Amino acid sequence: MSPLARSQPPNTPPLHRPRRPQRRSIAISATSLLLSALLAGCAGTGWGNAIGRALGSGNETELGATPTAPPATPSPTPATDRPTPDPNPTEVPNPTPTAPSPSNPGTAGELVLSLEPGVDRQPLDLDTAPQPLRPMIQDVAALGTLTLTPADLPQPSGQALTLANPVTRRQFVRWLVTTNNLLYTNRPAQQIRLASPGETPTFQDLPSTDPDFAVIQGLANAGVIASPLRGEATAVQFQPDAPLTRETLLQWKVPLDLRQGLPTATIDRIQQTWGFQDATRINATALGAVLADFQNGDLANIRRLLGYTTLLQPQKPVTRGEAIAALWYFGFQGQGISAAEALRTPAIAAEPSPDAPPSPSPIAPTPTPTATP
Repeated sequence: MSPLARSQPPNTPPLHRPRRPQRRSIAISATSLLLSALLAGCAGTGWGNAIGRALGSGNETELGATPTAPPATPSPTPATDRPTPDPNPTEVPNPTPTAPSPSNPGTAGELVLSLEPGVDRQPLDLDTAPQPLRPMIQDVAALGTLTLTPADLPQPSGQALTLANPVTRRQFVRWLVTTNNLLYTNRPAQQIRLASPGETPTFQDLPSTDPDFAVIQGLANAGVIASPLRGEATAVQFQPDAPLTRETLLQWKVPLDLRQGLPTATIDRIQQTWGFQDATRINATALGAVLADFQNGDLANIRRLLGYTTLLQPQKPVTRGEAIAALWYFGFQGQGISAAEALRTPAIAAEPSPDAPPSPSPIAPTPTPTATP
């Protein structure tokens, strides 16, 4: 037996067993080196400090870091479908009200009546209208709905149109329908539908080729004009170029104010309300319109055009100025719209009615009176 073997106490394990602790030491040393390297790399961070505290080895001090609380992690912002606001939004200016132009091209040579001279415009002689009517005429002319056909134009060409001369039946219907449809641009249910070119004419003296067929036939289709369509078998002539009378203006305009059936009226009732001394001269078919107009207060057509009067003179021709002023307001007992209001409403003033008939030239008054055509 070797001396080494004899010096070992009994039950001593074989000599090769002590090598295992060496391997563990090497492994522990390697692990310590890795942890040290890791902590060194994370020195000064909340995560590195947290590891040091967990190991209880005081690594924070060894790495020269001051213990601090881990930085607060902001809570995630919930996603939304809202778009990110533009830091420099661009403002869209409100549209400026402007006088509309006719939506459909008219016959060659047609002009728009206007207070301002210009291409395709017919000047109006505003001084030939009564002073109280001039503001209303100016507002309606600014709408651009007053048009003239070549046959309507004064001679010589370019001369201002006098407002003291009578208006024809065709001219008034053209202006009535076009202005009504423009003022009610945003309310199609209040517009007059124009007749189609292929429609069978109702009046014997108004063929479908007439430039005003669409508006006149359209008003007849609406039941506003007396015709066989509403059971008046003898009303087969429209007489488009005859002068418009006061009672006829009321028969066509008041239904577009009232928007319902006209009341039953008698001569006695007209005398009691209006006090007209010539009430017996009013055609029986016009009594309802005259009575309904009285119920419209100061906005009544008769009051706006004639002021205070005890004579209607129902068969007297209507002047161009009176016809235009009658179109300044559509409505009944305060529920309506005026040309002045329309000019302040961008949606109306900037867009002509989609059902505007072919527009002749607009009428434009001039400040200096000229010879009557």
